[in-house]
Amino acid sequence: MKKSFLIAVALFVFTACAQGAEKDVLAINGTVEGKGVSLTPQTIIQGRVTLTEGEYGGGKVNGSLSLTKVKVLNDLMVRGGLAAKNSIFSKKVTIEGGLESVKSTFLDDLSIKSNKVELNDTIVNNLMIQKATTLYLNGNFVIKGSIEFQDSKGVVYIGNGSKINGKIINGASEKQ
Repeated sequence: MKKSFLIAVALFVFTACAQGAEKDVLAINGTVEGKGVSLTPQTIIQGRVTLTEGEYGGGKVNGSLSLTKVKVLNDLMVRGGLAAKNSIFSKKVTIEGGLESVKSTFLDDLSIKSNKVELNDTIVNNLMIQKATTLYLNGNFVIKGSIEFQDSKGVVYIGNGSKINGKIINGASEKQ
């Protein structure tokens, strides 16, 4: 398998201390592209990130994040858009921006602040939605817990094959 990795503009590593423990944090300003690599330290990225077939340590992304066949190991905060395909998110994910998810799994809570959310063939533990009033669940979508609209009442449009095991809080459901 060919491995490639590109980091443009600026890159530096610093050590952050949290309650006496040291943890390496990778800070990047610019563009990150990687295929078949592991970017496993937690990161703070200002810019666009595209990762394919590897692992990502999570952290904060201020910009767009595109993941294909990537396992995210820790909490992830995205201020921008997230496009995920065939990816696994091990910890909590918070998104302030758009989300396109296809055949991905969110093992912990997913919190989204966006105007519209569309999830295709995706598995989610619990889903909290701010700002959006419409949620589209397509394909074989599964929510193991609840869907909660936090700012206003919402509507969940449920496609064939999708199922919600928990409750819809502050919203209603309709078949597509």
